[in-house]
Order: sequence, then structure tokens, then C-alpha cells
Amino acid sequence: MRADLIRLYKEVHTWVGICSGLFLFIAFYAGAITMFAPALEQWEVPASVKAMPLNEIPDLLKVVAVSHPEIKNNYDITLIAQSPDFAYLTWQKGGGRHHGAGNGQRFTANVLPDGSLKITPLVSTHVSHFINVLHQQVGLPLSREFAMPLMGIVALLYGLALVSGVIAFLPGLRKNIFAVRPGKNRKRQWLDIHNVLGVFSLPFHLIMALSSIVFAFHDVFYATQNATIYHHALNRTFATAAPKSTVQKNNVSMISPVEALGHVTRLFPDFTIKSLALKSGRDGSKSIQVTGFNAKHVMRSPEGGFLTLDPYDGHVIQTDYMPGVQSVRLAVITSFFALHFGSYGGSPVIWGYFILGLAGAFLFYSGNLLWIESRRKKAVKNQTVEQKCSTKILASLTVGVSLGCIIGISSLLSLARWLALYGTHAASWGGSIYYALFLAAITWSFILGSGKSSYQLLAVASFTTASIIFYDVCAYAGIINSSAETDLTLPIDALALMGACCFAYFSLRTYRKMQNLSEDSVWKPQ
Repeated sequence: MRADLIRLYKEVHTWVGICSGLFLFIAFYAGAITMFAPALEQWEVPASVKAMPLNEIPDLLKVVAVSHPEIKNNYDITLIAQSPDFAYLTWQKGGGRHHGAGNGQRFTANVLPDGSLKITPLVSTHVSHFINVLHQQVGLPLSREFAMPLMGIVALLYGLALVSGVIAFLPGLRKNIFAVRPGKNRKRQWLDIHNVLGVFSLPFHLIMALSSIVFAFHDVFYATQNATIYHHALNRTFATAAPKSTVQKNNVSMISPVEALGHVTRLFPDFTIKSLALKSGRDGSKSIQVTGFNAKHVMRSPEGGFLTLDPYDGHVIQTDYMPGVQSVRLAVITSFFALHFGSYGGSPVIWGYFILGLAGAFLFYSGNLLWIESRRKKAVKNQTVEQKCSTKILASLTVGVSLGCIIGISSLLSLARWLALYGTHAASWGGSIYYALFLAAITWSFILGSGKSSYQLLAVASFTTASIIFYDVCAYAGIINSSAETDLTLPIDALALMGACCFAYFSLRTYRKMQNLSEDSVWKPQ
């Protein structure tokens, strides 16, 4: 390939990478966390939610219906992941749902030791939901209708960076594919790390880029189809194809949740049930939605797949999103979603996507470091050098944005259950807390400079990540009431502790390197 073409592709790769890199860091770091969203949803359940034997819930429903008749129209029964014979009951009064978060008041109920009924307003954290939105909108604090097209532009730049980077790397493929050369040449070292990460995770990144573009612009695609193919009748087509809920039968009682779950288990023994929900339409029609997982098949989202039952006799109404039972057309579409979300193959795939997500975040971080090192002015004969303003700005942004994102997410996970314990809704403060810490980290990076602030912010990241386990330490010591029964506490706390140790190590190592910087280093305090 001609040398001028290689230079052109390198320039394209560099500039589109710089324009999208920090957005992609947030998307990938938050995306790595969302791989454990189902586990986090149970982990962050408030202490007021008490699990009880599943076979006792039908009686609880009858008792609750006396004082809260709205439960006859909607309720959710969530099975405890590690103890499926136990579950907890919640329901909503007023409002609706959008993207996983209810905007009406939710309640939970449990029977006290003396046999009396206790109904408690549910204080929801929705932290896992907020982190997922952060991932989807590449960290942009905008409404979805504005953020998604911007995310699409970032995804297009991401795809262009991938293609141009591969083309630029091809001439030196055999020489550099396994080369990681540590030493005094920091630019070469970061280039080697960047290349190795990029090449070996290329299929993953191509899937992420392509699927993100589709997710960002799917409304545009549907609108185009609606106008050109369906003659503005696409919504009617969907309405016709959608299964109908069962019309309310006044003289027929609905099957119990236990009967519904037993029916699904008999029909689909490989389907691991996560939850059951009674849903009601505006016309009074009702249906039961059973959600769960089947690691042998692809699933549309990290939440798994679902099927719909008739609430009166239990027969299956819909299996369009049921893993392993879909039509070929829907299975192909679901595969596209599953490749992005990692919703197939069970735990090995989840952990693989988690590691690839963190590696992807580091890939974009290292790309920025490469740009900074490439444009660093070198001192001649010990003369003082003033680095370019653009170089210092990007260095401060790289440190502030990356570590601000980590600090913000760790702080949310740490604070969520504490504030829920004292009756504060996380949904109302989550964004404010995250963006306050995020902007504070960026401001601190500009005030102190990228070098000095980096080890300080890494220390803060270590502290906030370690503080995630403090709630459980207090619960174990009996200082506070424990959260809902779950066996997820230990693995999540262990992961948080490992992350805290990594950030502490990086902070100490960065501090030591700061003591021996050359005079022309971008990271040296000015």
C-alpha cells in the first residue's frame, strides 16, 4: 500500500478517535457494569423488601387486595436468583413505566411475625437503570430523543476509526501484532498496547459499532420503512400482529402465580424464571408475563426473554420473545440484539463481555495518551518547554472524564442503598450526584493539571469503589437492617474490593512516576 494512503488512514483514525474516544470510554465502562444489571437489580433491593416462600404469595395477594385493590390489575413477583423457592411481591399505584423505571408509587408487602400485614411504600434506587442509560447515551445528560442521534454520530466515528485503524495497521501486521515493548519510549509502549487490544478485540468492536448505529437510528429506519414500504400503515401492521390480552372474565377467577410458574416450568424446563408480572390494558384485558433466561439460546436483552400467558387458564398467548421458541425471522433479529448485549451463553459470555468492555474503555484511554505523547514538545539541551495548550487540555480532559466517570458510578453504587434506607428515592438524585462528581473531577484535573490530579483522582476512585462494601459491613455487624435476602452480596463486594485495589495500585504507581518525570513531560506540573 502506498505510504501516502497509510498516512491518510492514520490521520483519519487519529482524529475520529480523538473526537469520539472519551464518549466511548464512558459507554464501555458503564456498559461493562451493565453486564451485571440483573444481579445489581436484586442487590440494590431496599431492606423493606422481604422475600418469602413462593407458595405463600397467593394468600398474601388476597390479603393485600382488601386494602389495595389495584393489586388485582398489576403486580410483580420477583424470584430470588439463588433461592427460586423464595420471592418478593411489589405493585404499582398510578403512573406507567418507561425503559425499566416506574413513575408511579410502588409498594411491597410482607407478613410480620405476629401474623399482621405490613404494607410499605417502596423506595427504589434504579441505579442499574441509570448506569444503563449512561451507557446508551454515551454519558450525555440529555433527553433520549436528543442523546440517541448524537450517540449514533459517535458510533459512526467509532466505526470509521476501526476501519481506518485496521487498514493503517495491516502493513506492519506480522511485525507488530504480538509486540509490546516496554521501556523509555512511552509512545511506542502505548502504541503497542493500543494495537494489541484493538486487533484481538476487533470482532467485538465491529459488532458494538454496527449494532450501536442501528440502535441510535432505528426510529429513522422505521420512519423510512413506514413512508416508503408500508405507506404509513406500519403501526397498524404491528397492532395486527401483536397478541391480544385476554378480555376480563368477571365470573372466572385467575390462576395463581404458583400455577402459572408451574405451567411454564412444565412446558419449558430449560427456562430459568426470573419474574412474573400481571399486566392490565386500558380496556380491562389482562395477561401474565413470565420473564427469565435460557443460556442455550440467544435472548433479546440482558433481562432475558419472556412469554405471555392467559391469566385465566394459563395457555400460552405469545412466544415471540421466548428464547428457543421464536420463528426464524425473530430469532435472527434477536441474535443481533444478543450479540450487543451478551445475552447468550450464560456466565462465561457475561464475564467475557465485562472484560472486553473494560479493555475497550482502556483502548480509548490509550488512544488519547498516544495523541498526547505524539504531540509533546521535547526539550533540547535542558531548555524549558511550554507544551501546546491543546495537548494540555486533552490531557486534563482524558484524566478528568475517565476518572470522573469511574468515581461517579462507584459513588452511585455506594450511596444508593444508604439513601434508600432513609427513604430517599435514588431516581430523583442519581443523575445530579453522578454529574456533580463527574464535573468536579474534570475541574480538579484542569486546576491541578493532568499529572498531579491523576494519582489523586485514582485514589478517590479507589475509595469510592471500596465504599460499596461499607453498607454490607454495617449490615453484617448488625448496625443497620440488611437488604433483601440475596447471595449476590459476596461476589459483588469481592469485585468492588478488587477494583478498589487496582485503582489504589495505579494511584501509587502514578505518584511514584510523577517524582521522576522529565522536564518536557506533559504530565509534569507547570
